[in-house]
Amino acid sequence: MKKLLLSIFILTTLTNSQNTNETIKYTNFPLPTAIFPVEYDLNITTYLPGYNWKADERNMSYLGSVSIRMEVRQEMDKIVLHSSNLTIIDAKVINSDNNLEIKSWTINDSNQFLILSLNKIVNPGENLEVFITFGGYLREDRKGYYITKSTKPTGEPMINAVTQFEATSARFMVPCFDEPQFKATWQVKLTYPTGAVGLTNTIDMESIEDGDFTSTTYKRTVKMSSYLLAIFVGDVQFKETTTKRGLRIRVYADPKNIESVDMALNASRLAVDGFEELFGIDFPMEKIDFVSVFDFEAGAMENWGLIIHRAELILGTDKEIVEVVIHELAHQWFGNLVTMKYWYQTWLNEGFATFMTAIGQTFIDGNFSQDTFHISQQEEARLKDRYRPLRSVAFDKDGSVTIQSIYYSKGSSFIRMLEKIVGTLNFYEAMRNYLSQNMYSNVKEDYLYSALEAVWKTNTNNETTLSISEFAECWTNQNSYPTVFATRTPEGVVLTQNREAPIEKNYTNYDEWGYKWDIPIWYQVAGEGSHELVWFKKDQYELEIRTEKTIIVNAESYGYYDVIYDDVSYQSIARELENNPTLYSMSTKLRLLLDLESNAYTQMIAPHSLVLIANALRNDEFPIVQEYAQTILKTTEFMINRLNEQNNEDLKIIKGFSTNTSKVLRKFYSNPSEQFGDYFKRNFKSDKEFCETLRNERNEEVTNQLVDWLNTNDSSGRKHIMGFLMFCAKNKDKVRGLVFDPSFDWTALEKSRNIQFLKILNRRNIYETREFRKFPSNEEYISRKTIIRIES
Repeated sequence: MKKLLLSIFILTTLTNSQNTNETIKYTNFPLPTAIFPVEYDLNITTYLPGYNWKADERNMSYLGSVSIRMEVRQEMDKIVLHSSNLTIIDAKVINSDNNLEIKSWTINDSNQFLILSLNKIVNPGENLEVFITFGGYLREDRKGYYITKSTKPTGEPMINAVTQFEATSARFMVPCFDEPQFKATWQVKLTYPTGAVGLTNTIDMESIEDGDFTSTTYKRTVKMSSYLLAIFVGDVQFKETTTKRGLRIRVYADPKNIESVDMALNASRLAVDGFEELFGIDFPMEKIDFVSVFDFEAGAMENWGLIIHRAELILGTDKEIVEVVIHELAHQWFGNLVTMKYWYQTWLNEGFATFMTAIGQTFIDGNFSQDTFHISQQEEARLKDRYRPLRSVAFDKDGSVTIQSIYYSKGSSFIRMLEKIVGTLNFYEAMRNYLSQNMYSNVKEDYLYSALEAVWKTNTNNETTLSISEFAECWTNQNSYPTVFATRTPEGVVLTQNREAPIEKNYTNYDEWGYKWDIPIWYQVAGEGSHELVWFKKDQYELEIRTEKTIIVNAESYGYYDVIYDDVSYQSIARELENNPTLYSMSTKLRLLLDLESNAYTQMIAPHSLVLIANALRNDEFPIVQEYAQTILKTTEFMINRLNEQNNEDLKIIKGFSTNTSKVLRKFYSNPSEQFGDYFKRNFKSDKEFCETLRNERNEEVTNQLVDWLNTNDSSGRKHIMGFLMFCAKNKDKVRGLVFDPSFDWTALEKSRNIQFLKILNRRNIYETREFRKFPSNEEYISRKTIIRIES
C-alpha cells in the first residue's frame, strides 16, 4: 500500500502514530494454528444499483458462498475463522470419511471469530472442506467490500463496489483466515448486473449472461495472503498494453476519465519489464489491472494482479502517478510473492517497495536521481521517527491493524544502509536469492539478513565479526535515530553518539539498546574523492578517526543519522568546500546542509558555523544545494533577529548576499488570472520544488493567491496539493483558518490530515513555545551537557 512521501506525502491516509490515551477496541486476536487453508472457492453476487435489474430489498447488498479446503496440523475439534459484520446463513464440513459434522457455530464479535464446533476430534494430517454461505451489505467506511461513487459523462451519479482488505478487513466480506501467514489460492466467481464490469486478481475464464445478471469465473490465483484478494464491480472502461514478454496490462477508469490513463499505462509497462529483469522472476499471473476509484483510503493498494488507485494518483500526467505505480508494482515481488509473517514486520513490505521505487524510476527516466529520492526518505523518516519503531504494530480505534507511515520512509532508509554496507552488486544478488528462495511463502526479518550475509561474506571474503541481524535490531527495535558528534583533537576526530531527536512521551520505552546504535560511519577525507567505512559500535564510548585532515562524516548520506561538528571542524569544512567543491557529491553537501537545518534551533550549532557552511555552498553547482544553503541563511537571519543583535557580524554577512528566491514566485503576478494547474506546470518540476521555494520566500502574496485558487473550481483534483503548499509557506494563522473553514469543503480525511500538519507546524516554531536561548559556541553547549528540545 502506498503512503506518499515528501513531495506527495500529504496524500497519505495512514496514521503516523497511535494515541495511547485513546481507548482501543482490540479485535485483532490471532487465529489458532491447528489448521491451515489450502484453497478457497469464492462466489459473490453483488446487487449494485444503476443497471437494468429492478432494485429491491437486495439493493447495495451481496450474497456469497465459500468453500475452504484445509489441512489439519494439530489435533483439534473446532475450526476458527475470522468473520465480522456478516450474516452467516449456513455452514457445513466434510472429510474423507464423511463422518464429520458441525454441531454448532458461534460468532464472537469481540474478537471477530466464527467458531465452528465439530462432533469429534480431528487428527493431524487429515484434510477437511468447509462450506459457508453468508451475506452482507456494501459498506461505506472504505473497508472490506464497500461503495465508491463517481459520475457518468452525462452527470448522473454512478455507484461502484470495490474492496480494500489491508490490513485486516477481508473478514468484513468473507469468512477466512485473515492473517498474512495463512496463504492459500483463491478461485473467484463474480455475479453482477449485466452492463457492469467485474474484476478480480486473475484473468477471466468464462462469462455467462443470464438476463439482468452476468456471472464470470476467473482463473485460480497463486498462493497468497487474504489481504491481497481484490474485487471490483462497476462501470469502467480500459486501455491496454503488453510487456516485452506479452504480459497484459490494463488501466481501468470511469468513462469520463479513460483518456487520462496513458501515463500510468506506459509507466507500468516499463516498470514491469525492468523489475522482471532486475529480480530474475517473472510476474506469475497472466495480467495486471489497475483500477481508478474516487473513494479510497490509501494512495493505492497492491492487490496481486488488481491494483486499486485513488483517482488522482492514476489519472493525468503528474509525476506522482509514476511514483505510485512503481511502488505498487514493486510490491508484486516484495509483499505479494514474499510476504512478512506477522503485521509487526510490515516494514519488510513497505520499506522494500519504497526503496525499489527509486530504481524503478530509472526504468522510466534514465536521469532520475536515486540519491535525491533516498535523501527525501531519510528526511521524511526523521520528521516522524518519534513514535513506534519499525518492528511494531499499531491499531485503529476499532481495533483493526493500521499501517504506520514510518514503515515506508525509515524502512527504505534502513534498507539503503544495508545495501551500502554489503555493496550494491552483492545486495541485488542477495535480493534475487531472497525472492527465489521464499516465493509464495512468509518470512521473518532473519530470512533477509541471512540472504545478505551469505552473499556478502562469500563474494568479499569478509571476515568481519559484524552480525547483520544484531546490527539491524538497533535500528528496527528502537525508535528515533542517533546524532553523531564530531570533535577535532590534535590526533584526529573523535566521534560520540547520543539520541537528541525528540520522542513523544508515550513512546520512550522502545530503548532496547539504551538508545545506542551500531553505526556505519562513512566519511570522506579532504582532498580525496572516495569515502571510507568504519564501525562505531553501540558498546563503544567513542570512536577516533586518526587524521590531520578535515573529514566529512556520513558522506553520500548513506546513513540514517545526523552529524554535528565542533566550531573548528565547521570552519575547516567550509574552507574545504570553497577550495574543492567538485570533490564532494551533491548528496554529501546536501546531507551537511540538512543536518544544519534540522539542528539549527536546538542551539547545538553556533550561528556563525551555519553562516560559514551556507555561504560556502550558496553558489554551488547543484540547484538543490543552493536552495538549502539559502534556507540556512534565512534561518540564521531569523534567529539572529530574534536575539535583537542588529550589529551581529554574521547578520551583516547575510544581508550582503543577494538572493533570487522571489523571482520564480513573482512570475504569476504578470497574469493573476492564470489557473493553478497551468502556473504550477509552467514554473515547477514537482510539488517538492514549489514547497522549498515557498519555505525560502514566505511570500504573503503567494499565500493569498493560493487561498484564492482554493476557492475556485481550478482546485478540483489538486486541492490536496494546494493545501500542502499552504503548510510549506509556514503561515500558521492562515493555515489554521484554512483547516477549520467549512467553505473549503475538506473531507473528513483531508481535515484530519491537515490538523496533523498544523501540529507539526506548531512544533517546529520554537519561538512560539520557549524563550530562545543562546550559547556562544557549540563547545559551550556540549560542555554544559545541556539538552534543549523543541517542545510541543
